[in-house]
Amino acid sequence: MAGLRHPDWHLFAERRFRRRAAVSASAQVFRGEPYIVLSDRITGQHVRLSARAQDLWRMLDGRRTAQALWEEMIRRPATAPTQSELVDWLLQLVSSGLVLSDHEIDAESLTERDTRRRSQQIEQRAASPLSIKVKLFDPEPLVKVLWPFTSWLFTPFGGVMVALLLLSGLVLGLIHLPELTQSADQALLSQSRLIGVALTYPVMKFFHEMAHCLALYRFGGKVRECGVMFLVMFPVPYVEASEANALPDKRARMLVGGAGILAELVMASVALLLWLGLEPGLERALLFNFILLGTVSTLLFNGNPLLKFDAYYVVSDWLELPNMASRAGAYLQDRFLWRICGLRPELEVSRSEAWIFGIYGTAALLYRTLLTLTIALVVANWFFLLGLILAAWAVVMGLIWPPYKTIRKGMRMARAQNRQSRAGLRVALFLAVIIGLAGFVPLPFSASGAGQVTALPQAKVTAGTTARVAAFRVADGARVSAGQEILRLEDSEALARREALTLSLAYLSEAQTRAGLAPLERQRLEREQQIAAEALERAEERVAALVVTAPRDGRLAWDGARAPLKGSFVFRGDRLGEIQAPDAIELPIAFPAAYSGLARDRAEVDLLFPDGTEITLPVLRESVVDSGGQVPEALLAPAGGMLPAAAEGRALISSWIVWAAPEGDLSSRSGLRFDARIDLGQATAAEQLLFHVRRLFVRVIRL
Repeated sequence: MAGLRHPDWHLFAERRFRRRAAVSASAQVFRGEPYIVLSDRITGQHVRLSARAQDLWRMLDGRRTAQALWEEMIRRPATAPTQSELVDWLLQLVSSGLVLSDHEIDAESLTERDTRRRSQQIEQRAASPLSIKVKLFDPEPLVKVLWPFTSWLFTPFGGVMVALLLLSGLVLGLIHLPELTQSADQALLSQSRLIGVALTYPVMKFFHEMAHCLALYRFGGKVRECGVMFLVMFPVPYVEASEANALPDKRARMLVGGAGILAELVMASVALLLWLGLEPGLERALLFNFILLGTVSTLLFNGNPLLKFDAYYVVSDWLELPNMASRAGAYLQDRFLWRICGLRPELEVSRSEAWIFGIYGTAALLYRTLLTLTIALVVANWFFLLGLILAAWAVVMGLIWPPYKTIRKGMRMARAQNRQSRAGLRVALFLAVIIGLAGFVPLPFSASGAGQVTALPQAKVTAGTTARVAAFRVADGARVSAGQEILRLEDSEALARREALTLSLAYLSEAQTRAGLAPLERQRLEREQQIAAEALERAEERVAALVVTAPRDGRLAWDGARAPLKGSFVFRGDRLGEIQAPDAIELPIAFPAAYSGLARDRAEVDLLFPDGTEITLPVLRESVVDSGGQVPEALLAPAGGMLPAAAEGRALISSWIVWAAPEGDLSSRSGLRFDARIDLGQATAAEQLLFHVRRLFVRVIRL
């Protein structure tokens, strides 16, 4: 048998090992194979042993030496381990604190395992500079207080009630989806609403974590650690529920893992039921925060199995693949070294597991890479120089460190298999292909932006004065001509003031015709007459503004597709609608300022509308606007655009504003937003990467 003997067996042969009394064992089955999970509730250590190692665990009574253990186990050839396997098992159990030895094992024998364990812990902490945990307290007393009030939720009746509540929330959410989407846009674009979302998040996460605690308590486990995790500098509660790993029933483990998601969905469903019954106000806004966080946030993060949050553990238990993420990563690494470097694979997995590891590992790798880059960009923009350092750290540990580990493992495997030359040659060819593709093959280069079809300023219908709506003359969608009356307002005060000023002016005119007026008296009357005439002119303008007319020929489009209601108030300057005509629209588009100057002559811009229609239009004109500059109102965040806004229609960031030349009749699309892409020619992948890195540094450090 290959590897039957271990070179350091003499260090273990006469040692005696004994199970610690506080360690419990529970049986589990994964993909038809029996395992036992050893759990030390004092230290929180959990070790999973295969069926072959179970016999060893049962024989660790402290009386037999390692030599006696091995001799007894090799009498059963079907499950007999090699000395190397037995040494690995013993070192794993001793280093985990689950087994005691009659005296210390030689330090050098434990050095490699201890070093590896400590390195993994340090690496895990260093790999997540934007995820820092701070332990606070033991939640066990709080769980015992809450359990009498929540235990019914973990009964069949409670399960049915939760299912009905979630189903009703789903149905109502689909029915009121347009209204919810509009409220979500307002919440994400309003600074005050974003603050409300930020304050609601820790509250929801507290109940999320308590759901994990209660679910684990239901199956006899305990959560002994609760704290705060600073996720991208934002405090989020967390609990340490590793005792769920020892539960024998995978359905129980799945419930513990998914309890937090269920809690958030239940809170969102209850909030939706209340939200639909309340009038607009503070309470309704707070309830919508719970709806938004309990659905969108849950599905994107905790409900996403590609991240090592709740859904990952649920899927892992459902597929009966413990440590699925690390095993999938190891599988991809092993296959890369096999296919690319020509090294013999070290891992042996079944065909079904290979499919799962391949698909899941690839999807998780791509998603985590995208998420790492996105978070790094956000942090670098939020926290400037410190954020840039943290972002660089996250990128190094998330994108550079894993390939470095793969290289180290490949070098070790190449030396062990005596294939250094072959592996080096294949790696050199692989790198040459990658460098050649990245540095010499031109790829399409473009900039993405967003814009809106808007009416020209001179085609907008606005209220000229503050008054009450008396009647509308033209319905939505009707054809009108310039100067045609479309809406009439009423303001009895303005009419009365005009009449009073008219009478006053007549009186002053008549008074000046009297004989015998003193010069000073005549001068006073003339001044009063002049003031009254100016006031009457303003009053006439105000009365004239009570008649709202069409500013040009075209089709009338009231805001909201209907005229203002009779009796409602409109204020001076309020937008009431617009006159739509082919020559009365413009197409402003916002692009990042860094792309300005890269567009080719006679550039064209591609527009993609929500209905899937694509239109290519020439660029009419362009302008680079620095931060604080004036930009079209439709491009600012309060109006639904992509540019954060300051006061008076000014953008907080620099931008490249492009106006596309309208072709054909686009007036029917007035008000629609669209995504835009402008072709910047071709550039290699390396050139594009360098451009984006330089753009990041310019934006963050302002170089």
